[in-house]
Amino acid sequence: MTTTKFLPNVGQFSFVWGDVIRSFKVPGTRKVRKFRIFGYCAYNAGGAFMPESNGIAIVSEKRGDKHVITDQILRSNKYMEPTVDQKAEFARLMTCTEVEFKAACLSGNSRYA
Repeated sequence: MTTTKFLPNVGQFSFVWGDVIRSFKVPGTRKVRKFRIFGYCAYNAGGAFMPESNGIAIVSEKRGDKHVITDQILRSNKYMEPTVDQKAEFARLMTCTEVEFKAACLSGNSRYA
């Protein structure tokens, strides 16, 4: 069995195993939209850790307006370890096209679907 080395929590998302920032240029402007993508193994609901609420989350990194776009992408019942599929999807989200990224923002537990 492998043991995951966890990163710092991101808000209520706990046991974070991957955390990156992804940027996209806004066409016709100098603006850049930034998104934080991270994998996590549990959600802290007021002190009750829920490992069944896990997966990958995407958060807007807009200055002054950070909010969750989607979470629980590829949710699993595996306890305290990311699945092979979650690791593969995390890697794909770091390099996919903007169209594919937008589709991922509407998957999981999307706030905008």
